[in-house]
Amino acid sequence: MEEVDKMLKQKLEFVSDPQEVLQLQELVAALKREKQDSEIDLKKSEDHLHSINSKLKKSEGAKQKPEESKFSNLSSHVGDALVNDPNMMGLSKARQRVIEQQAARKEQDSRDRALHPAASKLGAQVNQVNTSHTQWVPLLVAACADKQENLEHLIEVGAILPTKDRIEESSLKRQQLASMLSERNDILLHIEQLKLQVAELNEKIEEGEQEVVRTRKEVQQLQEQGAGKAKEKIRLTSFLAERQRLLREFRVLKVELRHEQEEAGEREARGERELPAFARSLQVLDSALRDQSGNSALHQASLLHRPAMVMRLLELGAVPYEPNVEGDTPLHIAAAFGSYRCIEKFFQF
Repeated sequence: MEEVDKMLKQKLEFVSDPQEVLQLQELVAALKREKQDSEIDLKKSEDHLHSINSKLKKSEGAKQKPEESKFSNLSSHVGDALVNDPNMMGLSKARQRVIEQQAARKEQDSRDRALHPAASKLGAQVNQVNTSHTQWVPLLVAACADKQENLEHLIEVGAILPTKDRIEESSLKRQQLASMLSERNDILLHIEQLKLQVAELNEKIEEGEQEVVRTRKEVQQLQEQGAGKAKEKIRLTSFLAERQRLLREFRVLKVELRHEQEEAGEREARGERELPAFARSLQVLDSALRDQSGNSALHQASLLHRPAMVMRLLELGAVPYEPNVEGDTPLHIAAAFGSYRCIEKFFQF
């Protein structure tokens, strides 16, 4: 463009015709306008290209750091608190990062439970099984579908992950339930024994009252006969006093047994109310931890060749050594079905 402009100016120096000069000047002005428009278009193209490059760099950075989620701030906050922890000394950076993420997850879980109190209850919908034959909770379905975002969101709103603490809680609840059932059976047996004791006391009291009535009649007859029966009268009077004393003791004991029977009945009624709720909470917890075959989310992810899901579950604290009803751990399942990448994740962790 500059060379063309220069040539036109040189040509103007040798042109004498005014009409031709005017035409050449108009041509020079048109070329200048075209040059300015081209520079503007070039500037816009450069700006658009720069914007596209910036977006590409941001997207590549996000792909290189998938673990930097909304928990990154929590991880850094918790990580600062764990720097001086002696238990962190000697661990690899990868393991330290996993521990920091688990600590951050616990802190986030506590906040989520505060924001979603209904979801933290064992009977919440997020921990209920479906109505099909699989009897799966939403967390297990998400693990099978390899949906990490769905899995993490379910955990945030109260889904139960098969961690070591949860498995220990399930075992402890089983022991408590067995103890409650045994105690309830003992209470029922004790109530039956109290009923028998009360029935026996009623019989003794009835017999004693009859003897007292007969003895009083005999004493009254001796008094009517007059003298000569003093010794017999003394014997009957002493026997009557003894029977009356036993009757009083029987009645007192009967009152005590009745009171004990009422207390046992109240304990039995309380157990009758608490047992179903406790058993239901244990059922919900067990259903959330494993399906009817004893397979956890980690079992299913290993079975369906989900290495990324296996790694995420391990990072979140899922127990890798918990067996199913057949005695197979998730690693057994991965080995049996050829999930080599899943096997690598177990040993990497």
